[in-house]
Amino acid sequence: MRNLRWAMDSGFWDLDMSTPRVIDGVARPVCGDPLPLGLSRGTRLSRPKQIDFMQRFLFMPFVPTYVGDPTSRGHGFSLQRVITLPFRENWFATVLGQLNLQKLISSVKECRSNNNVDSSWLRNIGKLLCSKSIYGLGLCSEFLITPDSTLLVSSDVGGEKNRPRNKAVFYHKFPWHDLTVEAVWPELFVDKVGTYWDVPLLMTIDLASLATDSGLSNHFCIHYNGGEPKQFDGDQLGQIPPTLLPGICVKHAFSIKKDVDIWRNKASKLKMVQPYDILLSDPHISTSGIIGAVVTASFGDTSVRSQGKDAILGPGGFNLHSHGKKSALLADLFASVSCTAQHGYFQRLFLDLTRLHARLDFPSGSKFLAGAARLAQDLYHSQPPGLEAVQAICPDVTLSLQQQIGGPFSVRVDSRLGLDLNNRDWHAHVHDSVFAIEYALQVLGSAKAVLWYSTKQREAMIELRFFETFFSASEQRYISALGDPGMRRDGLRVAFEGWNFCNEVGKEAPGMGSPRAADCFDLLSNSSLKHRVTEADNKLGIGKPFLGLSPKAMNNPDLYAVEKELYLGSLCEVAGNPWQYWTVMLKNGNYDTMSGLCPKNGKKVNPYKGGNFPCFGVGCMNQPILYHQQTELSGMGEMRGNFSGTYDLGSDIRNGINGISYFEVVWEKKVGTGSWSFRHKLKTSKNYPWLMLYLRADATKGFSGGYHYDTRGIMKTLPESPNFKVKFSLDVKQGGGPKSQFYLVDIGSCWKNSGAPCDGDVLTDVTRYSEMIINPETQSWCSPTSLANCPPFHITPNNIKIYRNDTANFPYAAYHYYCAPGNALHLEQPVSLCDPYSNPQAQELVQILPHPIWAAYGYPTKPGEGWVGDPRTWELNVGGLSSRLYFYQDPGTPPARRIWSSIDVGTEIYVSDQDEVAEWILSDFNVLFASPTS
Repeated sequence: MRNLRWAMDSGFWDLDMSTPRVIDGVARPVCGDPLPLGLSRGTRLSRPKQIDFMQRFLFMPFVPTYVGDPTSRGHGFSLQRVITLPFRENWFATVLGQLNLQKLISSVKECRSNNNVDSSWLRNIGKLLCSKSIYGLGLCSEFLITPDSTLLVSSDVGGEKNRPRNKAVFYHKFPWHDLTVEAVWPELFVDKVGTYWDVPLLMTIDLASLATDSGLSNHFCIHYNGGEPKQFDGDQLGQIPPTLLPGICVKHAFSIKKDVDIWRNKASKLKMVQPYDILLSDPHISTSGIIGAVVTASFGDTSVRSQGKDAILGPGGFNLHSHGKKSALLADLFASVSCTAQHGYFQRLFLDLTRLHARLDFPSGSKFLAGAARLAQDLYHSQPPGLEAVQAICPDVTLSLQQQIGGPFSVRVDSRLGLDLNNRDWHAHVHDSVFAIEYALQVLGSAKAVLWYSTKQREAMIELRFFETFFSASEQRYISALGDPGMRRDGLRVAFEGWNFCNEVGKEAPGMGSPRAADCFDLLSNSSLKHRVTEADNKLGIGKPFLGLSPKAMNNPDLYAVEKELYLGSLCEVAGNPWQYWTVMLKNGNYDTMSGLCPKNGKKVNPYKGGNFPCFGVGCMNQPILYHQQTELSGMGEMRGNFSGTYDLGSDIRNGINGISYFEVVWEKKVGTGSWSFRHKLKTSKNYPWLMLYLRADATKGFSGGYHYDTRGIMKTLPESPNFKVKFSLDVKQGGGPKSQFYLVDIGSCWKNSGAPCDGDVLTDVTRYSEMIINPETQSWCSPTSLANCPPFHITPNNIKIYRNDTANFPYAAYHYYCAPGNALHLEQPVSLCDPYSNPQAQELVQILPHPIWAAYGYPTKPGEGWVGDPRTWELNVGGLSSRLYFYQDPGTPPARRIWSSIDVGTEIYVSDQDEVAEWILSDFNVLFASPTS
């Protein structure tokens, strides 16, 4: 969601402003001439969704609003409530009801004072309750057409005039621009003196570039006003603003922005204490400057402009008017300078945040220059400065002060300041102030519930706001950690890796080479594909040299695979902040204990008999037969390729897959549009009952989850808890049976029990995993009678710690299984130790299940959500949840930084009793983080 700014900001930047005067809670500011356009208007959370969230998670059965005193044409206090209609995941429909409580109470008192007979009074009360004037109704429906396209349709009716207000908005997110197409009838506007106006019809097309912390931005829009504007809620007293008159207005604005950090505190924050707002957790002093230009062409009555008192300075900017044809062309400059200072980290309970923001806006560069020239002329001729010239050079000043008062609560005051030029002493005065109490929703990273009151508008309401602060653009938006955000790059990079049980190779499959392969290509201008990896590269195996291969790896299957991965990565690498590829990971769960191939918690052990691992005998840990269909481009502009194969050596998948294992990953995309779609299929067999298949986003360098050597991947920036989320679309076609542990998301990292980062020492390194299993047939192994399968404690979104022996409050059903690292020395009993053989070093595992306790993080809350027949687009606060999970650490050691080097989606079919098939489609995958110091 884009940042939601204060209502007062919209006077300079053309943003929707919040108001409780209409049910949908939105008004549009009247534009002045020349108008600098907001350069990232974006979308906002609709009013019904805000109220639905507050009802669900803030336990507010009704949400109050206030609009002035009824004696002065206000509405007084009203209560709102939303009913959500249960449709599909991509269809959000609501009914919003509003009751004018103050009018109801006033009318009841009036009826009682005017009627002495109880029966007559009761009849009047009944009539009053049936009166439409005290009710409001809003119908809203939002359709998620694609992960990047949304259609909103709404209709509101309420109040004494009972006029319906209708709206249709289409929003689409391009890689570098936001498109909004909107039709509203009527649309509510508010002018600079606080008067509200209804325009019978407004139609807009708006294309805005994404905000950047420094550099060029642009914004293009077309507005059409239809019908005669009328004053909202009252008799028309003032002149209609010219920009609201019927006609068409075309505007294009561009600006250059520069952000500078004057000082930023480098000291460490409190360990293992999440800030109440991650975007307000760095003490700093920074400044920002914007300068830009806007060109406006208008046709119709809206082209008429009134200069009034400004005529002495001449027309603002460049002006061309054609009164006969009712058209005009205007151009002007605008600028803004701001400074922000913050003290405190917003982590402690009291007075840990003081924040001051000041902004100077110059909405008309031409008037500023004309005023400066006139002022210089007056001073040169020793004349007193003219009031108009002084007014022209005075910027619009906005001051904001925020102070934490306790825990997540803070107070905030925003004010607009100006000079009273009619006063001989030129006293400063306050044009408008907004007072607010904010409650930070800590679990969401940077979000808050805000109760605000505007002194000028005499309005108050409670809102939800996300990532709203006076930061640079990079601080206001999530940033992708991936080289290919959302899988949208036409030039795909994808690799394959095969593993035995302990994440090694052991022995290559006959004729297959080392189990590493890649399909990397660029789309050329002549609509052809230029491949970077040949099949000869993919078939490289032990004994075959390649550039950079070390002598020690030449005949060592494990080391050869490591260096082959680096070699393929060099062929696929995208320059700049380099990245390599998406990774298809395939793993065989068979383990021959007599082979001696796998270490135990990192220690080399001798072969032994026994164990509960599946294995049909010598050779059961083999690598697969791999087939590769290199990506091809069809005449219809569709690209398609695949990896496929089987673990059953000597079989041929072209003769069918009955009775044998099988895997397949197909990727396809239409040139220039949408996301790559990765279709996965995994089949177990009698000989290979334990198989794993994932699509991974791995680190571009360093240790990825489960590995003890340098790897390659697509994750340019490693996300750190609690500061990231994961977004993707998933359609599970077949689940893989009751033993399929399908991971909606699986994150992996590595740190020692001391909290130090891993360094490749398999005796002290520990791989850490957290996995959400969505197969509804997967049961919880954690229970009051099986505490060894539970983590020692659970931490709620509100930072409350619940121990596993608290049977009344611990959410046992939220955990499938917890196991501790085998090299930990101070474990709390009882405990279950993780399998010591399935990773090169010890591991720790936290497996969770759908449960209401995870709702605040966007995770599934009940079995079956997102499963077969329920495709969804997920936006998971993985960083927030992973910061609350228990992971072992030695007592007295500093908390580890939870930095995640692997994030994947896929399934682990765990020792199936029969041949099972899992099939799913993954697309639009992205890892996003918000970093104030990015």
